[in-house]
Amino acid sequence: MKEHGESSDVPPCPVHERRNRPPAGIPRDSSGEVVRKGAVIADPESCPFHGVFAHELVDALADVGLGWPRLRLMLREVGRRMVAAGAIAQPDDVFCLKREEVEAAARALDAGQPTEDYARVAAARRATQDIERKVTPPAALPIKGGARFLGIDVSRWLPARTGQTSGNVIKGVGASPGRVMGVARVIHGPDEFDQMQPGDILVAKITTPAWTALFALASGVVTDVGGLLSHSSIVAREYHIPAVLGTGVATERVGSGQRITVDGDAGVVTVGIT
Repeated sequence: MKEHGESSDVPPCPVHERRNRPPAGIPRDSSGEVVRKGAVIADPESCPFHGVFAHELVDALADVGLGWPRLRLMLREVGRRMVAAGAIAQPDDVFCLKREEVEAAARALDAGQPTEDYARVAAARRATQDIERKVTPPAALPIKGGARFLGIDVSRWLPARTGQTSGNVIKGVGASPGRVMGVARVIHGPDEFDQMQPGDILVAKITTPAWTALFALASGVVTDVGGLLSHSSIVAREYHIPAVLGTGVATERVGSGQRITVDGDAGVVTVGIT
């Protein structure tokens, strides 16, 4: 990718550094297509970013998600260069763009041409995301009678409980056994991970593999959404810490710093020491 202006203090973009070099170690069949464990992938050279993530893309067939950290680093570098070109306001705005928009910007920057101004588009999408993040979706659709299947009430198997009673007791799914009392730490996203302290009880809407590092610090886990086979459940059992999942309301009714009791055997969270 070519630099804009005369500055030479910016390191070459890794996205295009390897564009003209075929990725090493990737098996190909007689037609030149990439082969991995019996699967055939379209030739990665058709993608403008192939030099960076082709190797991860192939390996990810066996280990889903292996390439995401590298992809995020790559996209942040593209975002940084888009900021320098005046296309977006901040590097992470690149994650508010569509794939074709990022590809078009990357090609323009690579050719030393001006990019389209995506600042307003990114700001609008970020604002929409912030609004929609505050909405609590129904546990089942249709809202009326949606928890029945073939005449059977399946509400207790839903990933988020509805109809919680008022008071200091919150019910959910006991996904990992044990009982612990401690300080709740409500975490809404990766930007708040640094708030987690050793021994805190992690309270979140839902967790994904990106949250796994927090489980090493947590003494217990509570989520709004989740069940026996969810990420929170599996990792909590691996770390041998109590977990109550699918409460539907924990992040609304528990505040960071409050002392709570998590009973993973009974599937109950009590706000206040008991």
